[in-house]
Amino acid sequence: MLEHIQQQEVDAVLCLGDVAVFGPQPHEVVQALRALEPLAVQGNTDAWALDPHPHTVHDVSTDVTNTIELWSAGRLTGEDREFLAGFTREVWLDLPGGRRLMACHGSPRANTETLDPGLPPEQLNERLDGVTAAVVSFAHTHNQGLFYHRGQLLFNPGSVGMPFRADVLSGDQWYAPWAEYALLEAKRDHLGVTFFQIQYDIEALVESAFQVGMPEAGWWVTYFERGLARGR
Repeated sequence: MLEHIQQQEVDAVLCLGDVAVFGPQPHEVVQALRALEPLAVQGNTDAWALDPHPHTVHDVSTDVTNTIELWSAGRLTGEDREFLAGFTREVWLDLPGGRRLMACHGSPRANTETLDPGLPPEQLNERLDGVTAAVVSFAHTHNQGLFYHRGQLLFNPGSVGMPFRADVLSGDQWYAPWAEYALLEAKRDHLGVTFFQIQYDIEALVESAFQVGMPEAGWWVTYFERGLARGR
């Protein structure tokens, strides 16, 4: 994905958070991201990594995810945490034609909310209250998407390391076998968003989870294996 971005000749890299606490290479991911010198907003897991503690909401996977995330947070260096602490709640960018972009992780109100197109209009209005930007970019759901609301263009670039997918009928969940990001092209008379899904060596990633001794690696890799089996 980093090689693909370099081919686009971008003016800026915008990171929407949740970067490094649920996989085998948290430190390496942070170092790669630092090299991009991104504008970055703080996701809920980034905030958690600065004060790691067991999650109190329990479901069938809570104990496993607690184990992995606490281990991942422990792999971060002081320099890594200092970098994450520099992420801001939101980022604003001026675009050609007098327009502006506002970027957040979940919603402008909270990094644990989402701007889902399926929400009732009045609920979206509440979560976007006071946001006058022509373009709003958000994350949190780990799913790519784009929609319009009250004249604003809203888009989610997806997830680089954990593109989440779920089957509503069966309840099955998996990670898509690619890295996702989006390219915003803004000119005075043109505004466009292109979504990318970049293939990479997922088998090597899965192997690394066992090589570094990540706890619960067998459980973690099943999500990627399901994605590979589905091919999407």
